[in-house]
Amino acid sequence: MPNHDNKAPVISFVREFLKKFRPSTTLPPDYGDSGLPWIRTEGLLFPTREEKVEYREILNRLYAQVAEKDDISLDALDRALRTAVFHVADLSNTQEKRRRDRVRRAAEVLEAFAHRPPRDFEIGIEVRGLDADTLPFEFGLVRFERMSEAFKRIDKVRGSIRTDDSGVSDAADGAGTPTYHDAIIGSLTVSARDHKAAEVLGEREVRTTVECLNLFLPYVPHFSSPIYVLTERTGSSSFDRLICDPDGQNLSYSHAPSPDIYSFAEVRGKQRPALERVQQLLKSRCRSEVDELLLQAVRWGGRAFAAHALEDSVVFAFTALECALVPRGKEKILDRLVPRLAWAISDTASVRGQVSGETKRAYDLRSRIIHDGRIEVPASERAWVQGVTLIALLKLLFNREVSELDTRKDLEEYLRKQTAKPDSDG
Repeated sequence: MPNHDNKAPVISFVREFLKKFRPSTTLPPDYGDSGLPWIRTEGLLFPTREEKVEYREILNRLYAQVAEKDDISLDALDRALRTAVFHVADLSNTQEKRRRDRVRRAAEVLEAFAHRPPRDFEIGIEVRGLDADTLPFEFGLVRFERMSEAFKRIDKVRGSIRTDDSGVSDAADGAGTPTYHDAIIGSLTVSARDHKAAEVLGEREVRTTVECLNLFLPYVPHFSSPIYVLTERTGSSSFDRLICDPDGQNLSYSHAPSPDIYSFAEVRGKQRPALERVQQLLKSRCRSEVDELLLQAVRWGGRAFAAHALEDSVVFAFTALECALVPRGKEKILDRLVPRLAWAISDTASVRGQVSGETKRAYDLRSRIIHDGRIEVPASERAWVQGVTLIALLKLLFNREVSELDTRKDLEEYLRKQTAKPDSDG
């Protein structure tokens, strides 16, 4: 049965590319506009701008075919494909057989590289904002601990001599003595085909976990600090504020209060069932459409509580609500969101009516932020939106009927039926 073009074996389209790809091995007089040459220890290649475009197209096609799970990086494939190009060019002048044979061999080596089995990498991503007294603890797939506790395990996996992604050893890489310190990290084991892909997947999982934990920020002590992945921001800080009266007298400095650190133990005590449901979602590798929607909603809710800008918090919160309460279709979003949020907040008609009115007003604010560029948002508006978002998401996390639904269509139908029931004050 013939292969479709987009499903062709790697070796077929790469081989065809290598057969006709012949960048210059000497510096052309007009090369100045083509960018930097390609460098290997055995020599230089000078592809033209057009040849580089063609190469990039082949590289992107290769990546799309072999990286469906994002477990191999574009950089790794780039280095491996360039290695194939250099092998075909035979700049080392070994004259290894004929060009046709070099093409075949280079394509086979690349094929083996692109489909090599994944390895387990131990990844540690630094985070800020966690209470050290609650360490270590695990949530989802991530273990939060001190760097000094995890370094030996990570260092053992990395090894003292590393291999680059084209299979060439680099004795200089890994040299030096590791620095031990007590930064807090989120660590986990990631299965990937190269270290860069493992790092990306590891950071993605840590970031997802941190965002979910931040949904429960209201249940830790006052002035709580959100948790941040270090690559995202530097974490909480304090600052001084200059204060003076209208006539210029009584200059003084007000020191902003340092926030208490996010306490995982405090959350576990007050919202354990919801926390366990989120943990179950994070650990599952066979999530349904409804599971994915709930997890997305929790992440956006966590972003809403971690956002420093009030307008960001409002937009993120409504994104969370739309994920959870308007799972299907783009039509009449507000008409569906309003009664569903009211249903999630209360069982009484009077309270639901009040929530409906407040939701319409707050959603109008959200629309002005997005469409009109509104910046100034009252803190009271953010507090109301955050509050109803938290209540609604917790209700769905606690709901056993929702946990048994599979598809977006199922959830949409369930919510439609719930809001079609007549209101009662009982």
